Amino acid sequence: MSYTPDQELVAQCLEGCETAWQQLYRRTEKTVMFVIRSRKWGLSLQQTEEVGQEALNSFFSSLDTFDFNCSLETFASTIAKNKCISEIRRQSAAKRAGERFAVPLQGYEPASSLNGSDTCRLVSAEEHRQLLAAFRQLEEYSRIILRMRYYDDCSYTQIAERLNIPVGTVGSRLKRSLAHLRKKVEEYMTDS
Repeated sequence: MSYTPDQELVAQCLEGCETAWQQLYRRTEKTVMFVIRSRKWGLSLQQTEEVGQEALNSFFSSLDTFDFNCSLETFASTIAKNKCISEIRRQSAAKRAGERFAVPLQGYEPASSLNGSDTCRLVSAEEHRQLLAAFRQLEEYSRIILRMRYYDDCSYTQIAERLNIPVGTVGSRLKRSLAHLRKKVEEYMTDS
């Protein structure tokens, strides 16, 4: 297959040419996956695939506004790099949230069943009670998205599909929901 210059290839794709889309996909997919796999991002195989799909989706959705200030490969690699950085930031935020809200929402023992000398377990049960009370005060969409991500262990892609929202929206809603939960926990702790 011959190489088609960037502007011509994009124009053909936007006109709906199947061959052009196939050529663009092959070029872009190689570039995106090279960036994701060659860097020491520390992503699992599943995360690599998800980030790759997110990067390709972003690339193709912005194709109609591409201004040709750089090559398509450069544009695709920049998107891939940014998606990797976003995934690392998401992991870091989830880890911080997990450390702060490490008490599970289900399967805990109530304080009344604890041995009186077991102070650590009593404190844990109290933290759980406060977290659960704060969690219940959240808006329904916040409870749903937090439960899907942190308790059902759904990926961003799975959450996006189940809630019928863009993948990028999942991250912003999770961040906003965690902030609401943090605020509710702090309010609950000062009121108690």
